[in-house]
Amino acid sequence: MMVYSNNTVAFIKTRPLKTLLSPLVLALGLSACQTTELPPPTNAAISQFATDIQAAAVTDVTIMNHCSALGGPTGSYAEAVRESWQFSNQELLAAAERWLNSTRADQVTINALPYSLTAIADVHDLSISANESLNLAGRNPNGQKYVCNRELMRIETDTYAELSDPRTSSALSQQAESLAELETGVADILTRWAHWPKPGRSYISLVESVRAQCPTQSRIITLENNWPHERYAQYCDAVPVGLHQCEWGACSVLLTEPPER
Repeated sequence: MMVYSNNTVAFIKTRPLKTLLSPLVLALGLSACQTTELPPPTNAAISQFATDIQAAAVTDVTIMNHCSALGGPTGSYAEAVRESWQFSNQELLAAAERWLNSTRADQVTINALPYSLTAIADVHDLSISANESLNLAGRNPNGQKYVCNRELMRIETDTYAELSDPRTSSALSQQAESLAELETGVADILTRWAHWPKPGRSYISLVESVRAQCPTQSRIITLENNWPHERYAQYCDAVPVGLHQCEWGACSVLLTEPPER
């Protein structure tokens, strides 16, 4: 226990209260004034958030589509979840897709509609991965119901706003307000290519012809195989190169500009 001398006690009693409080008040005032503002989210952070939203949407829509196709109570539940999902995420997904589209210059026209070749590749890979994870074809009816109910409950509960902090979410929404609306998003790609076709007759010769342009990381995704009509998307090092359209084995290419960095 600290013991004060009589002189110390007398000094404290006689010292003005204002003098004692002044340093404390000054310190509190300085602390309040020194509060620093956080910098706004960077474009890189917004882009990553938009990419995460798009990836989540492809996975979720793929699951809802396949579970809906089962019909019965599971199919009805999938459609109910789709309505809830749209209400919770549609605006943020639209903002994400507008933002990503503004960073790309890789659109091609297919049947009078514009499509991003980057978005097509992303949807292709993510939808196949989601379908393989569901593995409905390899499950019995009880297993199909179980895995669909589990995934649908997750979709019903989660929101895309949770994929980042509120400041980044707000920044994405604000930035997207001035950007052009999309005619075709990931949901449209999934609807058009509900089942990705296998390569057609022109595939092998097309692979050989593009190898000289991109000898190591060339990739071709089949978009249409309805002989004599075929359509393929070409990529080099993950960068869209062009859209190959083939008639009776004779192919022409519609080149695209690479995505903006």
